Amino acid sequence: MKRFEEQRQYKPSSTDYDLGNGPLTAPDIGSLIRQEFQRTRAQDQYAETVREQNQSVADANAKIKAEKSLQGDKSQTEYIYKSLIPFSNKLFDLAVGELKGAQKREALKGQMDVLSLEDPSKFEGERLERYIQARDNALAQNVSQQEAAAAALKATQRLEIADMFRKGSPEYQFQLVASMLQLERDKFQNVLTTEVARGDKFLSLPGQEPIPYNQVTGEAATGALGHKIVADQLSSLGFEGINPMMMEDYFYGGKNGIRTQLAKWKRAKVNVDSVASANNTLAQQDYVAYQRMRDDKGSVLDFYHPRGTELKIVNNQLVTPSTADQWKSTTEKLVSIAKSGGFKSPAHIKAYFARSIDPVTNKPMDNPNARNGMMQKVINGYNDYIKEKVSLRNSNHNIDGMEAEDRGIEYMQKVEAERREGSDNETTWEEYQQMQQAYMTAKNTDRPSLRLQRAYFLHTNGGKNMEIAGQKILERLETGQAGMEELNQMNVERHYRYVEFKELAERNDRLLGPEKMKFIDDQALKITKGVAGIGPDAPETTASVDRVAAIIARRAKKRALKYILEGMETDVAMERALDEIVAHAETNQGFSPTETKGFLAPGQGNNFPNWKKDTLEGYKTGDAMLAAADVKFDDDLAQYGTDYSRPGTFVTKEYLEAHIVDPIKGNFPKSTNRMGDAHPTMTRFEAYNYARKREGMPEIPEPISMIRFRQSTQMPDEDFKRFLKDIDKAKTSYDITKAGYNANTGLQLWRAGGAEESIVKVAQESGLPEGAVLAYAHMSNPNFSHDYAKLSANIQQLSATAEQGGLTGEAREDYIFASLLGDPPQIVDGQLKLTDSQQVKLDNLTKNRASFADPAVMHSGSNLNPTYRKVSQVNTDAPTPTDYQTAAPGLSAEERAWLRLTRWAEGGVGYNTMFGGGTFEGLEHPDRVVNSGKYNSAAAGAYQFMPATWRMITKKYNIPSQMTPENQDRAALGLMLDRGMNPKQGWSKEAAFKLAPEWASFPTRAGRSYYDQPVKKIDRMEQLYEVLLQQERQRDQQKNTMI
Repeated sequence: MKRFEEQRQYKPSSTDYDLGNGPLTAPDIGSLIRQEFQRTRAQDQYAETVREQNQSVADANAKIKAEKSLQGDKSQTEYIYKSLIPFSNKLFDLAVGELKGAQKREALKGQMDVLSLEDPSKFEGERLERYIQARDNALAQNVSQQEAAAAALKATQRLEIADMFRKGSPEYQFQLVASMLQLERDKFQNVLTTEVARGDKFLSLPGQEPIPYNQVTGEAATGALGHKIVADQLSSLGFEGINPMMMEDYFYGGKNGIRTQLAKWKRAKVNVDSVASANNTLAQQDYVAYQRMRDDKGSVLDFYHPRGTELKIVNNQLVTPSTADQWKSTTEKLVSIAKSGGFKSPAHIKAYFARSIDPVTNKPMDNPNARNGMMQKVINGYNDYIKEKVSLRNSNHNIDGMEAEDRGIEYMQKVEAERREGSDNETTWEEYQQMQQAYMTAKNTDRPSLRLQRAYFLHTNGGKNMEIAGQKILERLETGQAGMEELNQMNVERHYRYVEFKELAERNDRLLGPEKMKFIDDQALKITKGVAGIGPDAPETTASVDRVAAIIARRAKKRALKYILEGMETDVAMERALDEIVAHAETNQGFSPTETKGFLAPGQGNNFPNWKKDTLEGYKTGDAMLAAADVKFDDDLAQYGTDYSRPGTFVTKEYLEAHIVDPIKGNFPKSTNRMGDAHPTMTRFEAYNYARKREGMPEIPEPISMIRFRQSTQMPDEDFKRFLKDIDKAKTSYDITKAGYNANTGLQLWRAGGAEESIVKVAQESGLPEGAVLAYAHMSNPNFSHDYAKLSANIQQLSATAEQGGLTGEAREDYIFASLLGDPPQIVDGQLKLTDSQQVKLDNLTKNRASFADPAVMHSGSNLNPTYRKVSQVNTDAPTPTDYQTAAPGLSAEERAWLRLTRWAEGGVGYNTMFGGGTFEGLEHPDRVVNSGKYNSAAAGAYQFMPATWRMITKKYNIPSQMTPENQDRAALGLMLDRGMNPKQGWSKEAAFKLAPEWASFPTRAGRSYYDQPVKKIDRMEQLYEVLLQQERQRDQQKNTMI
């Protein structure tokens, strides 16, 4: 006994750690059982009473059994109870005596002493012999008791085993406790893995600050940590008072015992920590070597020498690399740098190897065969980087292009929805063009987006109107009824099928133009004269003959085009078409001499009375309808005023259905125009749509002419509406000019119908006012159909003549336009001499300029033409951030992901990079302002710290002022905490928004930079953060797997 007590006082130095100042308390399992009983009692008092009675009987029986056993073999029973009951009572808290605070402390220390024994055979003497006797006796009693104990433990998980333990025999009790010890022993490896990764529990070592479990390193500290985890586990399980010899048998000892588990774990962890420490040192040395390489300094040996101390784990042993392994690792590192774009070019790589001297051959390493072709491998890595960069750029361009498309489409849909709710907002053509430009820039292409194109024609009034106009002109072009002249009047130059329209129009002009179709016109007139009894070659004709001849010619031309397009020769097609049309008219419409019946019958007077009658009756019918509509409007106006809300008043649904509005010019019916004119604020367009909506008809989009004017002026809605009211009321060109002056619209170039760019180009090349060129183009051709290149050349010649004559300024302009409008004026002694006719023409030009609201001739103080709204074109192209590794140890995966994301957002710069892309030497903040483009900044480091910010944050968080990579990482985390976000909690948009005041590249909630600088997209940042977080978690998993 004495020897064993002395043995319990053994205290090896490896257990010298802090167990706390207070008593170590075990879980009160008895209290749990009592709480369970109380809950049951509250539910069923009767059942509880019965249970207590049964328990009393069971206790009495157990007492009788014990007394009998005592009488049978008193000494053996005393030994069993004295040896086994104490630990069982302390474990389950059911007996009279409990271990108090000091006792628990001493018991736990005793258990740690046993765990620390290098030779468990030091248990010896009488007590060891008695324990072995009791154990063997218990084990020999009945194998079934072992199975029963194990089954009970597994089924009840220690919540109900207290009763079983108390009722069981000493042998059963022994087996139950042995099973519990084995179960917890087998679970300990999982407990160890979980506990060692915790950062919220701390280990206290003598003379040191408490260390989080997950940051413990070193052999001594790791051993102390293992013992601390075991001590905590024993305390939580209530194992402190179990017989130490039994603990040795079923918990500590054996090949799977706690002692063996701790030894293996300690050896593995120390090895992994040693490798991590060596790798961290190697990373720092690599960083210095990398910076030297980037600065065109250093050599391959800067990477080679540090790899001599690189550690690896082989068969659970730490080994250093061989020379061959050193060179292999160096090659892999340089290839990795090349693949990440660390080298600037192949020439940069060759220069680096040229100044690297092989320590064995003492020759430069730029020889292709040096070190197994090391330089070429690095160059190949750089080539892979270029290929991946191009592929990534294309991929990013595709993604950014789709995002640009989505933004544009969403905007057009949003504006369309707002218009349905009553908004006057509209997607302008310029906005659409900017969307296309944003798409082409993002996608790096010169081809516009078909998705945006379709959306414009589907969701905007301008697009819808242009689509209607396009369908209208296409039908006429395909049937030969229109050519370039009519196409130019339709204002569909911006239609996505305009090239097709133009080809058809040019074809029609080529095949059906006046010179080609003169044969049909002449023959139709001759045939009609013959039907009217006039000689075919007689010069005289009548209006009726001309009109009927035009009808025959129009029909024949349409059919002739059909035949020509089918491949028939033009002459044959015209003759055949004319013959067939005339034959049809003779047979079906009385088109033959002396015929009196039929629409085209000449009648007795050869004046085609039926055609004239039907046509006049049509006119009369139309006039009558208009007259009736006027009467109705006047009557309703007298009765209801301008209250147009009653269905059927002012205009009927039939009236509206009978009128087709031109999608280009918007020729609204007379009655709805009168509604708009009579109303104090409603425009004609609004009146027409109001009437349609009132009668249950769909509203029409704004006519193209109106949309173009809105686009050109960008006037506020109220001003634009007031201007439309003035235009609606205008009776003369002067009224229109006055409306433009009052609204201050600026030069109305939009009215050039697609020739705007050409007119502006001519003005710029000649130095003439845009308004003057616009007015001349309109005066000489109302459809603005000109050869503008030829016009520009003519103006250059006239300008040269004027300048040779000494004319400048307005005199030069007057000479040019007077010449263009008629004969060139005279220049006498450097003075311009204008005739009255020439002066009238110039006055008309000025009036025409005024009709286009040219501020230069309207004496307007300024041309208020605000800037068009812009679609954001921020460049979000950036490399995938796979190489912005952090340097600070002990960070969570979430923290590392935030740091890497921030470096990516700030441009992916290195730890010694200054604003603008330059670098700084040393470890102190350079504190130097750099100018780059339109911005100035003194920011430096991987996270672009301003000098004052660096000083503040390092002082606040007790970070050394040297700008090492580790210190920069920790300072950046400090800035994040200062902005109210916790980087350990992972991604949220709200967290990113909080960082906008700290880093200009982070967006605000409005999607803009806090400092009005280029900004990243929040969705792109979220996507990249998830990628980075996954990478960091995989690294943690790999490290834990190694452990």
